[in-house]
Amino acid sequence: MPEKEISPGPKKILLSGGTGFLGSHLARRLVNEGHDVTILKRSFSNLNRLEGLEDKLRLVNIDQFEGGEFNLFINAASVYGRSGESEKEMLQANVEFPLEIIRKIEKSSPQVININTSLPASMNLYAESKHLFIEKLREEFSTLICTNLLVEQFYGPKDGTFISFLVNNLKSDLKEIKLTLGEQKRDFIYFEDVIEAILEVSKHEVNGDLQVGTGYGVLIKDVVKKVANEMKEDINRIQFGGLEYRDNEVMSSIADITSIKELGWEPKVFIDEGIKKVVGNW
Repeated sequence: MPEKEISPGPKKILLSGGTGFLGSHLARRLVNEGHDVTILKRSFSNLNRLEGLEDKLRLVNIDQFEGGEFNLFINAASVYGRSGESEKEMLQANVEFPLEIIRKIEKSSPQVININTSLPASMNLYAESKHLFIEKLREEFSTLICTNLLVEQFYGPKDGTFISFLVNNLKSDLKEIKLTLGEQKRDFIYFEDVIEAILEVSKHEVNGDLQVGTGYGVLIKDVVKKVANEMKEDINRIQFGGLEYRDNEVMSSIADITSIKELGWEPKVFIDEGIKKVVGNW
């Protein structure tokens, strides 16, 4: 993939999704590296994850954002549909909202890094909307350098994703935890490695898709067993097959990280160590 390095030094960075799990950790890292960071947020966003950073970056409500000049826009905002959002609300959040941001900063020709999902658009409305955004972006802003990161299943302590769900349930008094058969194979990538990937990509002009993962797949049922074993919890509480697979379930999703490794990045934390980190930091 043709690319060239971007001049090093502090950047003016606009970040959406900065109050979420991944975005807040990314914001902290960017500030620590000396960048000038502006986070776009909703008026009701919980700022707990940004504790200690309030005086080191700018927080701007989405409806008050008027644009400006930025070197880099990182779109880490996502609405997953877990809170009953309508199709209209999801398309507004995952498609129209980031497009409108770019319209307001387009004149400064910022580099764009989009945090996308590796799941196909046919999987669900969340995946469909995330892929629709990048299609519309490339159509409307063809002159901008945009790197679309197709991120596999990232995870971290108390992040609300599958591994955290397991830890919560295994710590509970539930006698039975219903899961699918767990025959899906996933590429689990620790959140710190995702942040390192974003930082590395920000140093290069890459116009296209990059897959982000470990390059290795593990069965869901094996991940469950690893978590239970690390917690010293009874695996017999897990009822594999207690739930049906989702419609359009993807049975195997593993990143091909050849291209992103050529930039100088590679994963450092694999699933066994990652589970230890999650459980140990609970």
